[in-house]
Amino acid sequence: MVVAGSKSKDRDLFSVKKRSDASTTDKKRKKQNKSEGNVQKKQKLEGFSAAEIHPLTYETLVDGQVLLGRVYEVQDYNVQISLPHRLKGTVTIAHISNAYSALLTKVKENDDDCEERVHLLQELFKPGQYVVARVLHVEDVNNKFRVNLTLAPQEVNFAVHVSQLEVGFVLSCAVSSVEDNGFVMDTGISGVRAAFLKDTATDGAGIVGVGSIVRCIVTHITRSDDTYTRLQLSANAEAVRKATLSITDTTNLSLLLPGTAINTSISKVHRKGLSLIMADCDGVVDRLHLQKPLDRLNRYEQAQNVRARVLYITPLRKVVHFTLQKEVFASSPESDPLHGFNIGDTIEDAEIYQSSRSGVYVKIGKNCRGFCSGNHLSDNDKASKHVARDFPVGTKQICRVIQYDYMDQLFIVSFQKSVMKQQAIGYSEMQVGKIVKGIIKGYFKNGALVTVSKLVTGIVPFLHLTDTRMKHPEKKFKVGTVVMTRVLRVNQENHYLILTCKKHLIESKAPIVTEYTKDIENTVTEGVIVKVSSAGLLIAMYNDVKGFAPKSLLSNVPVEKVEELFSEGQVVRCSILTVDPENKKMKVSLIVDGSNHFDKKKGTQLKLMSQVEMRERVHCVIKEVTEDSIKVSIQPRETEAEIPMYHLSDDINKSRLIKDLLHEGDEIYNAVVFKKYVDTVILTLKYSVYHWIYAEGKTCLNAEFLVGESYPAVVHDIRTYGLMASIPLGNHGQNVLVHITNLLNSNNEMLKFADLGICVGQSISVTPKGKDRKDRPIVSSLLEDNLKNVTQSSIQLLYSYLKDEAIIRNRWLDCCDTKRLLARVRPGDKMQARVTAVTPLGLAVTLKKGKITGILSQDHQDVEAKAEVGQKIFVCVLYVNQEEECLELTAKPDLCECLHERETKEIKAEMTVQCEVLLAKKKFIMVMLKTRCKGKIVYMPSLRHINDFEGQHSLYTIGQNYHMVIKFVDGPLVLGVLQEHEKKEDLNILSELPSILFKSSVDAQPRKDELIETESDNLQEMALRKIERVVTDSQYSTKNVRSITKNINDKEKLRSLTNDNVPQFDEETVQEIQKKKRLEKKKLRLLEREKDEEVERVATEDPQTEETNFNGSNNEVPKNKKLKKENRGVSKKIQKIRLNTEVDEEDSRTKLKSSLKKETCLALGTGFVWEVPDSVNNLGEDSSESEDKEENKEKKVKKLTKSEREILAKEEEKRLHELELARLEKDRLPESALDYEELLQRSPNSSAMWIQFISFHLESAEVDKARAVARRALQVIDIREEEERLNIWTVLLRLEVLYGTTESVGETYREALAANDQLKVHLAMAMVYAESNKLKEAEKVYFIMTKKFSQNCVVWIKAGIFFFSNNMADEARRYMEKALLSLDKKYHVKLINRFGQLEFRFGEAERGRTMFESLLSNYPKRIDIWSVYVDILTKKEDIEGARHVLERMTGLKLRLRKMRSVFKKFLDFEKAHGSLQSVEAVRKRVEEFVASSLD
Repeated sequence: MVVAGSKSKDRDLFSVKKRSDASTTDKKRKKQNKSEGNVQKKQKLEGFSAAEIHPLTYETLVDGQVLLGRVYEVQDYNVQISLPHRLKGTVTIAHISNAYSALLTKVKENDDDCEERVHLLQELFKPGQYVVARVLHVEDVNNKFRVNLTLAPQEVNFAVHVSQLEVGFVLSCAVSSVEDNGFVMDTGISGVRAAFLKDTATDGAGIVGVGSIVRCIVTHITRSDDTYTRLQLSANAEAVRKATLSITDTTNLSLLLPGTAINTSISKVHRKGLSLIMADCDGVVDRLHLQKPLDRLNRYEQAQNVRARVLYITPLRKVVHFTLQKEVFASSPESDPLHGFNIGDTIEDAEIYQSSRSGVYVKIGKNCRGFCSGNHLSDNDKASKHVARDFPVGTKQICRVIQYDYMDQLFIVSFQKSVMKQQAIGYSEMQVGKIVKGIIKGYFKNGALVTVSKLVTGIVPFLHLTDTRMKHPEKKFKVGTVVMTRVLRVNQENHYLILTCKKHLIESKAPIVTEYTKDIENTVTEGVIVKVSSAGLLIAMYNDVKGFAPKSLLSNVPVEKVEELFSEGQVVRCSILTVDPENKKMKVSLIVDGSNHFDKKKGTQLKLMSQVEMRERVHCVIKEVTEDSIKVSIQPRETEAEIPMYHLSDDINKSRLIKDLLHEGDEIYNAVVFKKYVDTVILTLKYSVYHWIYAEGKTCLNAEFLVGESYPAVVHDIRTYGLMASIPLGNHGQNVLVHITNLLNSNNEMLKFADLGICVGQSISVTPKGKDRKDRPIVSSLLEDNLKNVTQSSIQLLYSYLKDEAIIRNRWLDCCDTKRLLARVRPGDKMQARVTAVTPLGLAVTLKKGKITGILSQDHQDVEAKAEVGQKIFVCVLYVNQEEECLELTAKPDLCECLHERETKEIKAEMTVQCEVLLAKKKFIMVMLKTRCKGKIVYMPSLRHINDFEGQHSLYTIGQNYHMVIKFVDGPLVLGVLQEHEKKEDLNILSELPSILFKSSVDAQPRKDELIETESDNLQEMALRKIERVVTDSQYSTKNVRSITKNINDKEKLRSLTNDNVPQFDEETVQEIQKKKRLEKKKLRLLEREKDEEVERVATEDPQTEETNFNGSNNEVPKNKKLKKENRGVSKKIQKIRLNTEVDEEDSRTKLKSSLKKETCLALGTGFVWEVPDSVNNLGEDSSESEDKEENKEKKVKKLTKSEREILAKEEEKRLHELELARLEKDRLPESALDYEELLQRSPNSSAMWIQFISFHLESAEVDKARAVARRALQVIDIREEEERLNIWTVLLRLEVLYGTTESVGETYREALAANDQLKVHLAMAMVYAESNKLKEAEKVYFIMTKKFSQNCVVWIKAGIFFFSNNMADEARRYMEKALLSLDKKYHVKLINRFGQLEFRFGEAERGRTMFESLLSNYPKRIDIWSVYVDILTKKEDIEGARHVLERMTGLKLRLRKMRSVFKKFLDFEKAHGSLQSVEAVRKRVEEFVASSLD
């Protein structure tokens, strides 16, 4: 049976018509080709080729091409730009603008003239912002392209000529500087001398500061000639958006900058896009850049008018690519470009509306589109060849959003099922608290690397890897293990993810705390202990939020040793008590059960002092004055009590001055019992406490706080979260906490306690506001809570301050030094002064024949007379500054005539007078009356209250007239307030105050700081420092006092300020003096040697004793000299050996054998005497005593002849010499203390030998003997051998740290600092602490070193090595920031280089890479930095990265000698890590370089 189909098939196979069919086909093909050629020819004639609409690719992207882009991500040092057709580029921080780079350089070099603020890239750029960028270069690294861009106007506007500029032209400009009424703009066009943008023309521009990139329109052009052009710009967003370039101007492609708008029409609609009508070039629009994302080409027709913006220009073919998207530079851009979608979202009904070979386009939602490339269509290894068949148009697919292309307004999606199953596509999906599954990828120093998905990798710190601390967690979790984790912290911008594997946290249902807000107070949550200290626990929660649990809030029962109950890594449940969002601080408690409060019960009850009562006035006699307190005896009961130094006055500075004046036997009246302890009573002389008790009747008070009542308090401890203060309340006194939130106003929360002048001993006032949930008082020290009677509080505080000055002044009258002269001077006294220094802050003068120093600020100099050094001027005393022991003066003639402080009856309370401000200090305002009793000095308070830490003195102006009201008159002392501050409030000033009756004599003792200044070799610096201290305490018209003094560093400038020439030695004189000292020492050593030889000569006269036979050899002297030279050589070699107390026995024996073989043989005696004479005289005395002994022996023993004595001496010498040779030949090692003594006799200056001896005792656990040997070594080793002695001191410090107490360590430390170079001792001490794992102590030592030797780069590098090597990378980076501020600029490169190496080795490699890239961008010709960078990358096995750096090195323009070393290094690198092809490629590079250099 024959099937019809088969017949037709056979006919087709064997038919003769096959030839005719072929010929027909060929004819058709020729006809088709001819028609296609006609079409192409026709299109060519029309000036357009359809191939030009092909999308832009990395291969077609060329260097120098300018494009319109859109910011999609802003990082710390880079801005990521989305380019047309799904391309991406990067703009580094160095390619923003020239002005921004210059500003960064100034900040880096710590330029004091830099006043501009450096804005972060996150402030300058926002995602979705359109920018114009130029391609610097395109790199192809392992088939991955990297496009480097620049936004600098010089690069973007390079093709624009100044003659082409017209009004209405739009340019991309950068802010060069910020002026008062606008901005100086950088256009980057050569020939434009100035471009200014007014403040009024920046509506909607979003300018931040220097570095902002703004599109501006030219509004006015001023051309004076061909070389001078000035532009007036406008950045009004609406005007810039509407600006349009005429189509007739499109003949010049240089004017078609990306972003330029053109009104044109469509010339033709093609399959891939549109063709636009242009003047002298081709314009095209890709179908991705139509007006709306889902627009089809069939919506557009020929001759249709459109508004298009330039995307880029194809350089070679001169084709302009446009976009019709309305979103570009829109007046109201979309708030959410992603239209509610997020990266990682799964789209269930994505409809395919277009297919192509490269992929498919899908419709997402109503107005969004997406693209799925061929690689993401399926999980098959091979891409589909029939995309249109497998994914037909109109079908719906499930896809997942991978990323969003801002420029093309296009979602990038994937159809792969494997992508659908991934936990996360990017870091944006990782939310804090999310539980994810991961795979252990590997381990590094800080923890484990965990892979969450293909694109997401996290870090699990060792502290979070297991529930309990393990030494080797990698044994439990091997590489490849699947683990459940929870997100602790995520930084989506920097792709940084921290996870935890703690099962307790993963399964926890407690609320997650991720930020410092007031809303989380009283929340019960869980955290991990990250630090345990004696003060409490530091507990870490999510998102790097930490809270501190004080020791008192850890348990219901007292906790003595926190370290024994808690450990790092432990998960605890805690309750959040208080949160400080501004300072990011949190206080937590582990006492979660509210029914059980923590009760502080002491082991023994307080022992009540029946002799005295709280708040009682007592009379006492001083028994002893110590540095911090005064021991007194309360009369008449002889009860022991104590007055802390800061309880002598409400002002801390006055307390110090009063303490220095007190002596044993002085009597104190009206002291108040402030607090009672178990074994002592605390008294106070503070006027604030005295007035509160006896003016307000508070003598009998119970322990209950009254809400709204003010109480005097004294600060006894300062914490980071507040102040601990004591209040004279109850039967024994009471301690309260003034939290920082109840201490500072909202405007001042960023200030530190030190900035406000708050210190231990500070007098404050507190007001109870209620009680917390643990029944503890909540007190407030806010000014508004305590300020109730402004007149009373301010006058009372001022009166007590002036009374303290009166006490000090009266006591100074009994002195016999400068203090007595100062005490006799009163404000208003007139006298003559001699100018000693002229400084920018004022004049320094001397009075009373140079015994008193004075200060004249600029506000009190005679403006008509110019002061010169040595000139005598007439001055009037304003104020006696007791703290600085100097006078504050005025030289104004009108003040010198009438100023006085005499008592007068014309002044009465409540009188209103006019006054002029003379001084405005932190404690008071000194004024002079202008109406009644003209010239009378009156004081006004500058502090409204004792809690007014800042004061109001800055509001007063010197020389300004005010009206004031007199409030208090006490003899010549008159106090008042401004009339505008008068509130008719009651005023009660007690006349009876605490007082001191001085009975002892006063010893004239200069102040410590005065001694230091007197010893200074530069009197100008001393004067300038004193003027600075005085001026900064006052409010003068002189501004920026600190900046003035900081800029005066040149000693030549300082010398010119005064005529007092300080005698200084020149360098030659110093060298001559040192040479004389060395000669004197040499003579002393020669004299000692002569004495030694004399002793040996006398000893040889007696042959009977073994000692004389040994010492009597005349041949010993040259051998000793030779031995000393050899010992010096050996000791220098041993110096290089690291000295440790616990030396390995085998190593020690090997070293000792080698040293013994190198030294010559020497006959040794039976022992060695270590007692070293103190002087040459002592040595002579010892010699005389030995001579007397020899004479006595000669009387008893029969005398030998001279020949017999010589024979015996030679025989004994020979015997001992042979004995020593036998010992050395057998390589006999020291086995006893005697053996070490013999070796030390030969090498007394060898620290290595001494350390061997110390180790010998330590092996037998004889620590005291080891310590004694170390001390003896310091006595024996020559003082000139500084390194040898330092080695012994290092060993001694190590002994004390390992076996001593804290006191012994401190004492040895101080001795070592006094006897050696302090820097070397500090470094040795830090090393000892680090080796002993005492990191806190080592950290303190490095802190001291960086403070004391802040100009030494080695100190900062050593500190960085310590912190990095001990897992404290953050601390090391803070030290690096401090170092850059402290060190000279010439050390910055070395510092950053070393810290970058440390980042690679111990920290984050990416951070180290950034540091080296920054160095190389600023110092591209530093071959040493390039080489270090390559070596580090090679050591890190980043071969491709090292090869890339070497390729960049070959592109440098250096001298031939340097380039030869570069190519040699590249060639050696490829031989070691590359292939034959890569080696050959390098050789070709060398040949090309040589050829180009010869040309």
